[in-house]
Amino acid sequence: MPVKMNHKDEILTATRELSNWPRTLRIYLEICAHCGNCKDACHVYRASPDKRRNPAWRAGRLSSFYKSQTSPLHRLLGRKQFTDQEIDQWARDFYECTACRRCAQYCPFGIDNSVITRRARSILHTLGKTPKKLLETQDISDRFGNDEGASKEALLDSLTFLEQEILEEKGVAVRFPVDQEADYLFVPPSSDIFSSPETLMGCAMFFHATGLNWTMCSQAFDGANFGLHTGDDAFTKRKSGLLNTACRTLKAKTLVMGECGHALRVAKKVLPSFLEATSLRDREHLRTGGPVHPRWRHQTGSFHEHHACHLSRSLQLHTDLQHRFRTATGPEGVRAELHRDGTERLRQLVLRRRRRLGSARR
Repeated sequence: MPVKMNHKDEILTATRELSNWPRTLRIYLEICAHCGNCKDACHVYRASPDKRRNPAWRAGRLSSFYKSQTSPLHRLLGRKQFTDQEIDQWARDFYECTACRRCAQYCPFGIDNSVITRRARSILHTLGKTPKKLLETQDISDRFGNDEGASKEALLDSLTFLEQEILEEKGVAVRFPVDQEADYLFVPPSSDIFSSPETLMGCAMFFHATGLNWTMCSQAFDGANFGLHTGDDAFTKRKSGLLNTACRTLKAKTLVMGECGHALRVAKKVLPSFLEATSLRDREHLRTGGPVHPRWRHQTGSFHEHHACHLSRSLQLHTDLQHRFRTATGPEGVRAELHRDGTERLRQLVLRRRRRLGSARR
């Protein structure tokens, strides 16, 4: 069945924007050799080996659309017309990609399927095919400035509680400065404040130990940016604009992102003048002789770091993390085994554990 009339205008708009697509993306769509390396590396495909989960095959959907709109031959023969069924298939297939970027490390051309996935989702967003939950989260963020829908009063109440928790557990009076002019503006994900407070407490104790002049902002205390996942560029810029305004209002010289990685990727693209990852700041302080927790000193054995894909693959922090652990433990400390991609090792560990459990049950 041909595409509904009310979708034709949106597809035409997406077609007109093809010339504005990043040059790197257009090259990706033209040079794929379909060698299958990405398929073998993709954890989604390996968990469920269906053709539509093959990254190269999925990217071919966008490549076919791109070529059908831009090649002289297709212009003569007529541009491709979408059907409603094809649009639904796009929505299914491109939202099965986790955008972890593992495929790019195994591709001989370095093709990054997360870039292709995001552009396809951008087209789907234009067609109104973004999953409802993601749209609801973006709407909440637009209305409240954070994904939790929390008010300034809720933020201050939570931070006061965390100060009391740190004092009771560690015996140290650590403060969470809010809306104060400072050199460093710290922006965690709002979920760290209300759902995973241990992470935020650790960051606050780090700032306290280093003596850095830092603050948080009551109008921009959520680094999460779902525009990266939905392909909604307008939302991405709106959410990043809150951080830009906060930096200028509080006269911060450095924006420190506390997110696991995706917010840092967005901020690095949209706010290049301010950015610093917390792990990079941590590394710099250790190199200059900052304090290290005593229990890290002179430990023996080995340590395996399976780090977040966004920080590890997107920002190349492998050697930084290695240096951090070696500095923290001393020259005779923990032997840091930092692997650039621990997914396969983690998978093997899980399989071995399942086999052992199976044997025990028998």
